[in-house]
Amino acid sequence: MEKLPRYTFLLTLCLLLGIVLYFTNQIQSLPEHTVSVEQSELRVAPRVVIDTELLNAAQPLAGELEPDLSTELSLIKGAEGLPQSEQASLWQAFSESRRAIRPLTEHQEAMEGNEGAHFLASNPSQKIRARFLDDGVRLLSGYPNRDWSGVIGLDSEAVAEIRHEGTQLEYARLGIVEWYHNNRAGIEHGFIVEQRSFSAADGQLVISVQVSGLSVQALEGREAGSSDLQFVDLDDEPVLSYTGLKVRDATGTPLMGSMQPTAEGLQILVADFGAVYPITIDPLIASGAF
Repeated sequence: MEKLPRYTFLLTLCLLLGIVLYFTNQIQSLPEHTVSVEQSELRVAPRVVIDTELLNAAQPLAGELEPDLSTELSLIKGAEGLPQSEQASLWQAFSESRRAIRPLTEHQEAMEGNEGAHFLASNPSQKIRARFLDDGVRLLSGYPNRDWSGVIGLDSEAVAEIRHEGTQLEYARLGIVEWYHNNRAGIEHGFIVEQRSFSAADGQLVISVQVSGLSVQALEGREAGSSDLQFVDLDDEPVLSYTGLKVRDATGTPLMGSMQPTAEGLQILVADFGAVYPITIDPLIASGAF
């Protein structure tokens, strides 16, 4: 086979190099997408940058409405060029990351307010911080000028197995699972009761919750027939609401439930006659009312 002339070979080589350089320049011309979370960077996608300093400043104060999706995404540079479904998914992922429940680092364990805690979380929209202990959660103010804290948890002497994933943490005990879900509306404080023998009196299921550091009262201005509660600090100022009780059995059938203050904290009462176990109990801790 006849060899190609030397100049033809060199011309072909230069052409290939030119193609490689062209595509390399095209790739390098795309701006990086970085998300800065606690001074760390995470690559997410090209052409999108989240300004976390503005994002943190834009978080609503407790009692204010959450910004709508278009307002939130204005803080994510380049997101306006994405399809609507991708914009929503991007913000959802970032929002859940900020509310994730995480193990404490050695440095965090030594910080004031973290004594005895194994996991921590924050709720930017409700201005609540949470420190998860062996058998309950310490809730702290997220406001720099308000200093209150309190511990809430199931009144039980049983040792709990702690499980957590994402924005949810569970205390699993014999016959009952106590769980906390950190969402934008607040921190759901739920229970899954496996069987009626757990605690029943006068034909109804009774769940006793201990509260220390805060007092429990009927929610000010609550509607007639409502059993919504509020937690007040040492100055008798309301700081948290405990509302929106929902109860359902294993078939999804809603059950009648109510809440009442006690000397030790509060009780949740459920009319469980004819209910199919397990029963799910789900009130919400929030600060939006204050």
